Amino acid sequence: MNGMEEMERSKEYELFAIYGMSIEYPSGWSIEAGPLRRDQGSVTFRPKGEEHSCVLTWTPLNAVQKRFRDPREQARKALDDFKGRSHVKDLEVLEDRSIVVNGHEAALMRLRATLKTGLFSRGRLKSEIQVLYLHCDETQRCFVLFSFGPQEDKYANIFNHMACSMRCH
Repeated sequence: MNGMEEMERSKEYELFAIYGMSIEYPSGWSIEAGPLRRDQGSVTFRPKGEEHSCVLTWTPLNAVQKRFRDPREQARKALDDFKGRSHVKDLEVLEDRSIVVNGHEAALMRLRATLKTGLFSRGRLKSEIQVLYLHCDETQRCFVLFSFGPQEDKYANIFNHMACSMRCH
């Protein structure tokens, strides 16, 4: 990336960093955070006036490893659980692959679903869900980045940028 491209990217994204980890998120998006600790927390990134959000969570890795060998197994179990929820209809797996993030193998899934909403679940909302699972032995944390909202390519591109920009140590 040359200097000009880097300046353009820096206008489009800002850096969120805490406890030795960081992630780039779109400039102008709001940040909402609950209680944050080095070993556990959740941060939501949300564009103003749009029904979309990206959430980064982290938990102690040892608790996750008691249930799952690796990020792929964790992703499969989460998908099975999601399929079984009563408000999920017409679930389609668009992408299911491994990627490398900050030197770690991570599981990435992109789903499309119709979600039942409203009184007596009569409403329907078409949504795209993207999720990344990453286990970091160095920091002993499990990271999950997920995104949900309208089916728009711009959100898929934003999620991919955020996922690739993650640093866990």
